[in-house]
Amino acid sequence: MKTIHKYPIDMGGTRLQIHQGYQIIKVDNQGEKNPCFWAIVDTDKPKEERSFIVLGTGSAFLPGMQYVGTWQEPPFVWHLFDISEIKLMRAHDN
Repeated sequence: MKTIHKYPIDMGGTRLQIHQGYQIIKVDNQGEKNPCFWAIVDTDKPKEERSFIVLGTGSAFLPGMQYVGTWQEPPFVWHLFDISEIKLMRAHDN
């Protein structure tokens, strides 16, 4: 069954289990300083581990990072990236 789920974002990095094939539809603060993302998930699909990182505007990022979304927390603007594939590439290099 497809539903919308909310996932909190840890500013120091987020690792979570999420249903395969998820689609992130919104990244924003819920309340004053509670960043989250909302995703359409199919609860009939198995879960997989995904890792996310938050970068500020002007920060460098690595190839392989997948942009997810942006939100504002004045005076800052934050950008969420999925870094799961980077970790997979590193694991295969060892």
